[in-house]
Amino acid sequence: DIVGFTDFCSNKSPVEVVESLAQLFSEFDALVSKHHLEKLKTVGDAYMVAGGLPLPYNDHVERVSQFALEMVNALKEYNHRRNQNLRLRIGIHTGPCVAGLIGVKRFCYDVLGEAISVASITEASGSPGRIHLTGVTKNRLDSSEYLFEEGKVIQTR
Repeated sequence: DIVGFTDFCSNKSPVEVVESLAQLFSEFDALVSKHHLEKLKTVGDAYMVAGGLPLPYNDHVERVSQFALEMVNALKEYNHRRNQNLRLRIGIHTGPCVAGLIGVKRFCYDVLGEAISVASITEASGSPGRIHLTGVTKNRLDSSEYLFEEGKVIQTR
């Protein structure tokens, strides 16, 4: 989720908004490829990815975490180039899900499951400019590789 995106859009034409998102999301797409992740979808200014699909990787948690850190850096560079002050709010959770085609008319590939819902709640409940992890995800990461700060506890059910 891009914090400040509504204000960003307020003085731009629809074409400028789409071009801006396309440029930023293209940078995120390159990071998805770099880390062998799966881009699930974009909804407005939200960008959703998953690790470990469609092919499982033992290090998918690390891949997603590194991707999140690089997303933050990509947005900083984007802001610098465009003299903006956008920030990301990122939520990461680890767990099972199911993927498939939904519908018959304008069908879409979607990923469903509690893990997706928990990641979404984690992001939405988080502070701007931060990467928020659930305890499940944090416990899967090597604490010597990352710097963690305790955050607020949120209810996901």
